Order: sequence, then C-alpha cells, then structure tokens
Amino acid sequence: MDENEWKYHGEGNKSLVVSHVEHSQVLRFLKYPAEEPGNSHKAAKEAFGHLQNIVDFSKNVMKPFLGENYVHHGNVVHLPLGFVRQLSLKVEQERPGKSFRNTYFGGIFL
Repeated sequence: MDENEWKYHGEGNKSLVVSHVEHSQVLRFLKYPAEEPGNSHKAAKEAFGHLQNIVDFSKNVMKPFLGENYVHHGNVVHLPLGFVRQLSLKVEQERPGKSFRNTYFGGIFL
C-alpha cells in the first residue's frame, strides 16, 4: 500500500477520514490521545472493540432500517504498521491547524 494514494478528508466524532484517490474506498481511523507505552495493547484492543461496535450497529440497525441499497456497514481491517505510520506523517501536514496535534490515530474502519 502507498500512502500517497490516499488523501485527507476531514475529522469529527473522534475519527479521521482519508479516501483513496482512484478507488471508492474510505479509511476511518479512530483518534485517541497518546498513552503510556505499556498501555498500547489495551488501547488497540479498545479501539478494535469500538470499531466492531460501529460495524455491528450499521449492519444490524441502520442497514435493516434504511435498506441494503443505502448502507454499507464497512469492515474492520488490519493494515501494515509501516503504511499507517507513513500515512500518519502525510496526513499530519494536511490537517488544519485547529486539530489536536498530540492526537494519534489507530484502528481502521473501511
């Protein structure tokens, strides 16, 4: 994966969103404050659970309510750490000045 194939779209609801420049793909990263190094596994586990809850809600509540043609519930995906680090550096330059600079993102919702 190449971080240069993705562009920053925006932030909100404790998320950061990027999209692929050629394909109809979106990555939604959860934003969270930097934790103590020993808590990174706990933070990753919590992020995964939070993302899975979003997918489950979209799949089990929103999709039946609005219809299959209008809701894509997405998937939780695992990305190579090197790609996420490079994308983070690229996106940091594109984020508006008012964004929290000490906030990191991890956990993916596609």
